[in-house]
Amino acid sequence: MDAGQSFAQQIAESLRNGLPVSDRNFDALLPADLSRVSARYWSPVAVAMLASRWLAQDSSRVVDIGSGGGKFCTIGALVTGARFVGIEQRARLVVEARALAQRLGVADRVEFVHGDVADLTIDKRDALYLFNPFEESVRPREDWLDDSIEHSVAKFHADLDSMEAVFEMLASGAKVVTYEGFGTHSFEGFELLRTAEVRDGRLSCWRKVARRSSPVIGVIP
Repeated sequence: MDAGQSFAQQIAESLRNGLPVSDRNFDALLPADLSRVSARYWSPVAVAMLASRWLAQDSSRVVDIGSGGGKFCTIGALVTGARFVGIEQRARLVVEARALAQRLGVADRVEFVHGDVADLTIDKRDALYLFNPFEESVRPREDWLDDSIEHSVAKFHADLDSMEAVFEMLASGAKVVTYEGFGTHSFEGFELLRTAEVRDGRLSCWRKVARRSSPVIGVIP
């Protein structure tokens, strides 16, 4: 076993046992160029651990919208018994995320899909995680990870519309966790269950509520 794989196994074992792992150590598992930008674009370890536990309490499958290099999904699989699916627009990140899952020994419970939210196949019982995944579309060019995907206001609103359709499909009781908010969505039809301040950001857990049936209008005798 080489030193890199031994290090990955140490990280995996620590996370399985609920022990703290620094972002610096976890990000060292990524290629150097992705490790350098991880703090800016992807969830901190502490956030991924807590959010995945919240989501896995009532769901057997958790979907990460904008899964990047695979950090959230692989951590979630290590600290819970749930299955994780990440959807990501950048093909190269999907490749790297799959490699990360292999190194950490969770490839049997983690899947990464190349596409955007409009391509997502959702089960109404799934739980969802969002780390403000569409904001990059409307940020200045210097804030882009790269220019391999479309960045525009039109794309931003199209993704929000697609996300709204996904929310509409979820069953009553389905959970959504957001970190640092989510675009301009007001979460109509969801109730806020809990929040936590983690690594200078707000983690929020929402639950879809059943719609009230419309009153039956009859003729008064």
